[in-house]
Amino acid sequence: MTTRFVKGLSLCLAFAAALGCTQTLGPQASSPELKGRVANEEVFRGAGLSEHLYIDGAHLKEGKDYEYTGTLTVNGDIPAKASIHVTNGKLEVTGDVGSNAKLTADLPVNTHQEEYYYTTLIPAGQSFIPVMQVGYTTVIDGLKYPDDPSPAITVKGNIGNKTDIKASYGGNVKVGCYRSAPSQKGCPSPVG
Repeated sequence: MTTRFVKGLSLCLAFAAALGCTQTLGPQASSPELKGRVANEEVFRGAGLSEHLYIDGAHLKEGKDYEYTGTLTVNGDIPAKASIHVTNGKLEVTGDVGSNAKLTADLPVNTHQEEYYYTTLIPAGQSFIPVMQVGYTTVIDGLKYPDDPSPAITVKGNIGNKTDIKASYGGNVKVGCYRSAPSQKGCPSPVG
């Protein structure tokens, strides 16, 4: 590699890091502490073994965005303003979730493709010719494992203020405690 290429690549990576790009968790993670430990386990009732990533929450940084495809367990806390998006899996947090954090989980779904037709106009001299085009769209048929009763997102600790937690396709969310007002009994002070 040329020195110019290496300098350009370093500048590009530094620029991307400064923008706070989404960081991948698991074996493809760019930093060793975000690779975690992968185990093969039954995650969904009725499914075979699948990858389940375990990661230490101490390695997650405030204000950073993270993503993973599969099931993820964060052992420890999610820092304030952090974002975690799980695709085709579940998310479990054994600790607290800081304020203004965002957790999302997209459960696995069955889909099929449907064909549709549309017309475009192609310029031909002083006029236009209509041309029939074919497109495809993905249609969601439903959850891949509809008999699995466990929640898509589980937080065992406390939830900070203004935290956004969403599970797609009707997935359930189970949280330890959310204190929205000082008068709410049974909850410790909000985290983060």
